[in-house]
Amino acid sequence: MRAGERVCLAGGVALLVLMFVTQWYGAVELPRHALTAAPPTATGPWSQLRLLRWLMLITALAGIALPGVGLVRRSRYALPAGRVIMVLAVLTSLALFYRVLINPPSAAAIDDVKLGAYLALLSAVAIALGAAETSTLRR
Repeated sequence: MRAGERVCLAGGVALLVLMFVTQWYGAVELPRHALTAAPPTATGPWSQLRLLRWLMLITALAGIALPGVGLVRRSRYALPAGRVIMVLAVLTSLALFYRVLINPPSAAAIDDVKLGAYLALLSAVAIALGAAETSTLRR
């Protein structure tokens, strides 16, 4: 397994774990007397990023699959998988950059961005860099 494939695999596993295990956004907590049940104080990407979650999931699975795809012999006319995954990961990175750093979802209900969101952004960038390194080696 090449270094770029290892980076893609690690980035894909990290992004997948960060999507489902960590909290990304801290919610503004309302006073207890305002609601009968305590509101959630943190939320993850699956509930907040309705369209982006699918792009992140596809990117994470593609990053995980890249080392296996590299083992399969392809036609010389086929588009290299590393380039396709690199474009997908760059799109995901740009979308995450926008939703994490510039415009978090529902700004009225979100008061902070948690570490999981920043680590997911770095994971998407790692997938893009690993795929780029893999696609440059295969020329």
